[in-house]
Amino acid sequence: MEGNLNQDEDSQGSVSKREVRRFRCEVIVPESTEVFTAEKVVEYVWPLEGCGEHYFIQEQISQYLGIMSFKRKYPDLRRRPLEMQERDYLKEKGLVSEMACDLGLTAVRSEDVLDVMLVDFPSKFEELQKLLRERKENEMKERGKGKSSQSVLYTSI
Repeated sequence: MEGNLNQDEDSQGSVSKREVRRFRCEVIVPESTEVFTAEKVVEYVWPLEGCGEHYFIQEQISQYLGIMSFKRKYPDLRRRPLEMQERDYLKEKGLVSEMACDLGLTAVRSEDVLDVMLVDFPSKFEELQKLLRERKENEMKERGKGKSSQSVLYTSI
């Protein structure tokens, strides 16, 4: 009978440990009722200096793909909470809202997300790839314009 008492005490102790555990939830709060399109998905490089990696914001990808819990559906993807400087950078550029920052944002490597999308969401993958190519082309054109106007400035002096 004493053995049973010890077993009950142990099981009660483990129950109380479970009650103390707290899990970090993935929170998605749509900023409006409109559909979250590829145009709203942000890809960025971090850190800015040196050789940074390309990232998406997990909460945006989740909304774009229509997945309630991207973290639960794809638990093996590498992810990390945004650093404070990273969050401030994205907020200053207007890429994320104050509300989203307050709720907490998670960075996921672009390469990993695109691999998942290619297999599980081929049409969304194509749509996003097309948009990312267009953004890259526009960025290159803008850089080219900036350099050509600078060279004109320097040659006219």
